Amino acid sequence: MADKIPIRGSFNGGSLTGLAQYATGDTLGVAHGGMGLAAVGANQLLTGHNSSTTGALTSESNLTFDGTILKSTGDLCATVKVVSPALCIGSEYVLPTADGSAGQIMCTDGSGALAFATASAGVTLAGSTNNTIATVTGSDALAGEANLTFTGTTLTVDIGASNDDNLILNADAAWNPKLTYTEAGVVKAGVEYDAGACKMRIQTGGTTNAIVIDCNQNVGIGTTAPTGLLATAGGSNYHSAIGTPVLSMRQSGSAAYGFDVHQDTDTDGDLHFHRVVNNTSAMLMTFERATGNVGINTDSPLVPLHVNAHCLTYITNFYHTHASSPYGLQIYFSGAAPDNNTTNHYLHARDCSGTDRILIWSDGDVANHDGVYGTLSDAKFKQDITDVRSYWDDFNSLQYRKFRLKTDVEVDADAPYRLGLVAQEVETIFPGLVPESKDFDTETEEAVVDADGEAVLDEDGNPTYETIFTPSGTTYKWVKSSIIEGPIMGSVVQELQTRLEAAESKITAQEAEIAILKG
Repeated sequence: MADKIPIRGSFNGGSLTGLAQYATGDTLGVAHGGMGLAAVGANQLLTGHNSSTTGALTSESNLTFDGTILKSTGDLCATVKVVSPALCIGSEYVLPTADGSAGQIMCTDGSGALAFATASAGVTLAGSTNNTIATVTGSDALAGEANLTFTGTTLTVDIGASNDDNLILNADAAWNPKLTYTEAGVVKAGVEYDAGACKMRIQTGGTTNAIVIDCNQNVGIGTTAPTGLLATAGGSNYHSAIGTPVLSMRQSGSAAYGFDVHQDTDTDGDLHFHRVVNNTSAMLMTFERATGNVGINTDSPLVPLHVNAHCLTYITNFYHTHASSPYGLQIYFSGAAPDNNTTNHYLHARDCSGTDRILIWSDGDVANHDGVYGTLSDAKFKQDITDVRSYWDDFNSLQYRKFRLKTDVEVDADAPYRLGLVAQEVETIFPGLVPESKDFDTETEEAVVDADGEAVLDEDGNPTYETIFTPSGTTYKWVKSSIIEGPIMGSVVQELQTRLEAAESKITAQEAEIAILKG
């Protein structure tokens, strides 16, 4: 402002007396006792000082205006309501003198100079159509993927040569998520979660549920309502044509060997186990659902355990490995006591001609085809062989009795009499031939209860029962009759033969003496 000279007025009492120019060195007066203004530097702006002793205005050396450029030397701070603390720019910036073009932005060159510049074009997007998802294709470039779309509810991935070979992720009206695979627009498989039923379904062959997993971790194959940790439904009409097994197991080293499990879908619902040898499936075992019969090498078991063997050795071997008190085979009639030798038997052996070879009847009678019983009597099995003593007097002391068995009378009041020995009487003569055994346990049926004492019911709601065996605490005696009526009786007969022969010799000698006396 060097070319602009301010003026001054002379104040005299209540009015101005005239005007004059300020000259160099003059002081700018301030009304009402102001102290004036110090020298003002070129282009400096004045600011209020609020002081009655040092002057009312201050010349700001760091804030200048030359008529075209407003310049601040040092920090430039602006206090704005939305910025706290004040926004400060710690550098000196020079504003451009001319306006820029439309769309340009103001930016710094890094050295304090501001200028207008054209903004960067940014990232380019190509191939964009409705619902396509953009992916990075290179430096600062995006492309809309025609094979990857999202409608806001459905995500589709085109994975095949056909535009209809897709993976589709969406939700149904109840917001249950679903992943579907389609070929040529036809649904082939899928996975969905039903929140309401708390089940995940894996589908094949369209929308057919192949596997279902519920919230209890139960897995169903061929069923949407698994009843256990693994539940299957399916199979084939086994007895008319063996079809696809419900479970197939193969050796890891050879898929031609293993086992198959078949579920019959016919009305009988039988379960069949097959062994697979060199890809050939053969019957191994059958469980009949209706009867509970088990068949080995037969698919139609006629009895609870039906074994159909085609081997050159025994049908069955039983091994008992207990080292101190093993037991053998027990056949127990738990519901009846037939006690006869006509219809009921514990053992019945016959051959392919239908000929009976041996029977053990329910009354204990034993009958065989040849009437032969034997003893393993080879000398190589024996030692310390000596002659037996005389059993003549002992055998003569035995009393054979006539009696009826109590168990016979319980079944039939007119049960017949039997002949035999009484164990306690035999014991006084042959104590070593009368063993003592424990009476059979007492058998009772008791209702099954749980830990709370409540009855345990079967699937039909009926109470269940268990058999309780209680030791009797008593014993019974029995006689080794085969020894008495075998070797002992045989030795008695031999002694009788010896005595008869001696008597005959004596009689012959006496007859000769009598003849001499008569002669």
